[in-house]
Amino acid sequence: MEIDMNKTNAGNSLTITIPGEATESYATSCIVCDECIPLRSPFDRGYKICNKCKRAILKMREYMKED
Repeated sequence: MEIDMNKTNAGNSLTITIPGEATESYATSCIVCDECIPLRSPFDRGYKICNKCKRAILKMREYMKED
């Protein structure tokens, strides 16, 4: 099943509307890997980092503290 999504880029956030759905979803991209991060509202602004990149950064910080 293929879903055709309409995307509207407004600054740092991305509005995704799925045909047949009554609600809109808001998303932005991770500043590290460009993965799509869902937002709770269109007013949730600022730079975001996905959970995968957060874990990797925290792991690197642990390794740096050990040295």
